[in-house]
Amino acid sequence: MKKIKNKSLTFLVSLLCFGLFAQENSYIANLKNDSIAGYKKIVLTPKLQTISNSDFSDLRLLDANNQQVPYFIQSRNFKFLDAEFIAYKHNIYYTKSQTSVIVNNPKNSIYYSFTLKLSNANVSKKCKIEGSNDAQKWFVISERLYLNLSKNTTKGFNYYTVSFPAVDYNHIRLVINDSVSAPLHIKDVGFLKYNKVIDEEKYQSLKYSHEITQKEKTTSIHITATDNFEINKFDIYIDSPSKYDRNAVLYYLNVGSKKDERREIKRFNLSSKDSNVFKNLNIKQKEFWIEVDNKDNQPLSIFDINFYQKEKYLVADLKPNQQYTIVVGNKELSKPSYDLVNFIDEIEYNLPSININKETKNKEKSVEVKKIPFYQKPWFMWTCIGLVGITILIFTMSLFKKAEKL
Repeated sequence: MKKIKNKSLTFLVSLLCFGLFAQENSYIANLKNDSIAGYKKIVLTPKLQTISNSDFSDLRLLDANNQQVPYFIQSRNFKFLDAEFIAYKHNIYYTKSQTSVIVNNPKNSIYYSFTLKLSNANVSKKCKIEGSNDAQKWFVISERLYLNLSKNTTKGFNYYTVSFPAVDYNHIRLVINDSVSAPLHIKDVGFLKYNKVIDEEKYQSLKYSHEITQKEKTTSIHITATDNFEINKFDIYIDSPSKYDRNAVLYYLNVGSKKDERREIKRFNLSSKDSNVFKNLNIKQKEFWIEVDNKDNQPLSIFDINFYQKEKYLVADLKPNQQYTIVVGNKELSKPSYDLVNFIDEIEYNLPSININKETKNKEKSVEVKKIPFYQKPWFMWTCIGLVGITILIFTMSLFKKAEKL
């Protein structure tokens, strides 16, 4: 009886939660995780970034039950080069139900991870990390961990890094649960030493249109977009002449001021000696202009102009083959507080990426000139839904109480 009661409460709370996050005019994005559980990077589209608050305080990631999934935002994409595998002194023991990997640490060095060199496998296994100073009495370090391995077709083995709180035990033991599937073939245990780590910049293309007007000694390029995207990079391709060097300015008009006052955003130089790629920008304008000073030269023949936004990622622990929903647009929400932000350093940077499948916007009700009756307004609808929910809850609770007395 108590289980039925808890399920009813959970269902009602889930409905109310989704109503809170997915209000009218909110923007909803759907995605599905692959067959591998674990932390993934969800690529946020330019549209989501534009609609959301600058600090993403209105963004919520919901699972199939409309429950919040903790996340953090990552804007950096690391690329690791020239990796060298260095083995630890270790022992591996196999039993019928588990595999134990014991790493020896005689110098009591600080360990917070180690990397397994494994034969390719597509499986998920439970595991835990323990520590000991005498290899007899073991103490817990991390429990309920998962090894989520994906198939690698390019080579016969793969690396998997297990992270845990920093410790200095003489012995560190990884215990892998093999009760559900056969054991993994562990070739070696150690760490990957990267001789070169770079912060790789990744950008998403933005949809902008432009119109070029030739004036006396200047070229004016009027640029417009359907959304107020954040621009972090743009490039300009010049057809002719083959040799040129021109000063240019990017600006917008402060609409509403006297004579729509011109506000400069950036001054730059267009030159045949350079690539004409401009980065490290933070422009958030729906309409702006580029003016090129031609002096006494013929105007430049501009082939194309492209604008880009730096990729941002939502990092979260996803379950296999599960549907998830990202909701943004409710400006009344405050920034969520998740425990996950305290463990960012323990999560790998080199995570697999997942793209959003579909994006939709809750249809905005058309505004009529005539006065809208109160019973057609959103606040009345949500009040009714809330009252009905409370009534159902009270009625259900009373039935449970009567049933318990019988």
